[in-house]
Amino acid sequence: MNYDNLDGVFEIPKKCLEEQPLKTYINNLLTWVQNIVYEEGLVVKTLEDVASLVVLSVLVSISYRKACDHGGVVFTSDETIQKLDELFVVIEQEVTFRESINKWNAKMIYNKYIPALLHLLTALYMEYCDDIPTISEKIEITIFQNKQQGMRYQSKETILDARSMGEKTKKDDVFEAIINNPDKLKQFEEGLLKFVNVQLSPMGRTVSNFNSDFDDGVNLILLCGALGNFYVAGHIYSLKPITRPEKESNIRCAFEILNDLEVSTTFIDVNEMVDGNKRATLKVLYSIFKRYK
Repeated sequence: MNYDNLDGVFEIPKKCLEEQPLKTYINNLLTWVQNIVYEEGLVVKTLEDVASLVVLSVLVSISYRKACDHGGVVFTSDETIQKLDELFVVIEQEVTFRESINKWNAKMIYNKYIPALLHLLTALYMEYCDDIPTISEKIEITIFQNKQQGMRYQSKETILDARSMGEKTKKDDVFEAIINNPDKLKQFEEGLLKFVNVQLSPMGRTVSNFNSDFDDGVNLILLCGALGNFYVAGHIYSLKPITRPEKESNIRCAFEILNDLEVSTTFIDVNEMVDGNKRATLKVLYSIFKRYK
């Protein structure tokens, strides 16, 4: 689609956002954004939530360690669009995934145009995230365009395809190949348990169950400290969490430490960890293993 000549009124019916694989892809993007901006007290639940100068500034600040803080400042519409333009100059200088770089602009993002938001977020997370889920089919969005004389056109726009992901998918291909092979998975799990227990055993702790031994965040935090060779003060997390909020807080604390250690957790949902999701736990531990093996 030519983004320089957007005429007519564009509609993205809600049901189109529920289509797979688009729905899963959007959920992955939102999880990634939320995990990054959470430490600044921001909540992102929908794509429209991302179309905020504050959210995007925090996302870029943390991802690229650039000073882009516009939080707490109230701007007029024109000022906001100008600030978004300035922010996009920073983004365009940083991103190497350039296939969609002409498919968003400040006005589109300010007006919460969904395809533009998806292209922008795709460029950001392709640049920043190390653990991008492998895709086997195109990520497309259905767009309806209403023109004069009552004419209505339907089209599909590609947001991402396997070819575009290139080298970014190869690391995840290894994880997926292991997870989907029972024989390799058994050896993989044994290797991870040995790796973790070597670090935890000096503290008198051992793990044997991926579903229950990491769901409260304690072992994960202690593992971070052991691998990073530092002590995690007891007052910043709960040593004996009982309630779900305590466990969620511990997991978030562990994720913050891991991000500081340059271990990506951007596509791991805190709730999955607390729920004892084995796949999520294995993915986190595998990311740690790759960093410290």
